[in-house]
Amino acid sequence: MQVITSWTGSQADALREALRMTNESFANHLGVSVRTVANWRKRPEIRPQPGMQELLDVALERAPDRIKVQFSLLVGEENRATDDQPAFQTEPFAFPLTVMTSME
Repeated sequence: MQVITSWTGSQADALREALRMTNESFANHLGVSVRTVANWRKRPEIRPQPGMQELLDVALERAPDRIKVQFSLLVGEENRATDDQPAFQTEPFAFPLTVMTSME
C-alpha cells in the first residue's frame, strides 16, 4: 500500500480521482468543505493541516484495494513527472505482454 508521510494537495486530489469522486462527493466523504477540496486542485503544493492529514490517512486506509492501487499509480505518475531521478527507480517490475502470453 502507498504510504503518505505528509499529504500535499496534489496527493489529496489523486485520492479523490482514484475514488472517482467529484469535489462535492469527496468533500462529503471526508466531512470537509467543497472549497477545501477545490483548493487542493488549485494549489497542488499545499500541505493540509495535521487534522486534515489524518482524515486523508483514514480515507486511504479504508479504501478498497483496487482504489489503493489506482491511487499508487496516480501518485507514481505525479512523481515521475516531477522527479529528476531516472525512471527505472520508480517503475514497477514488468514484462512485455508478448513475454507474458507466449506459450513457448
